[in-house]
Amino acid sequence: MSIRFVWIGWNTEETAKGNTSDKIWGYFCKSNYEGHQSWFKFWSARGKAMTFQKISKEQARTDSVKKAKRGYVPITEEKLRNLWPTYDEDFNSKLVIDTLADKIR
Repeated sequence: MSIRFVWIGWNTEETAKGNTSDKIWGYFCKSNYEGHQSWFKFWSARGKAMTFQKISKEQARTDSVKKAKRGYVPITEEKLRNLWPTYDEDFNSKLVIDTLADKIR
């Protein structure tokens, strides 16, 4: 199984309440050993539990355009890891748990 991140966005805008947002949203493609591809979007505020949702490739592209219009700035995986040092561990453990518990819809 391999995972390829297609788009990752980071939002740090000030909210209507005067707080600063610190959120990540993105989508990735997961390929199994037979080459079958599944698409998932993920999101989380820093320090909060990550959420995953299965999605079509087309919907993922549409959603990423919407997120960019709403202030999410595209970032690289490297930048994400600099912003969120425990990201890899958080992402992988949550993805495995949610997959085993059949929580990804």
